[in-house]
Amino acid sequence: MALLDITKRFAPSQSLPWSDGPISTNTRAISYVFVILGILSIISATATYFVNQNRIVHRLFGVGQGWAGYTMALFIMIFACFIMILALREGS
Repeated sequence: MALLDITKRFAPSQSLPWSDGPISTNTRAISYVFVILGILSIISATATYFVNQNRIVHRLFGVGQGWAGYTMALFIMIFACFIMILALREGS
């Protein structure tokens, strides 16, 4: 808790994550989706790492990301575009 107070003092902000006021449902949902995408990216990258490591040990060709890496990148890009569209709609 002390670290949070020090950070608030040196980096004051009225927006997330320092806002003491109520957080809207949309903001909370978007932040949860970003956290879930981040966790899924970590899991996907770890699984790909171990698969590639196994393929290297067995001297197999075709080491790479495969469909999992491209799928995660696509999900993140689509979600980021969706957030930009929402931000533009609320700004006007």
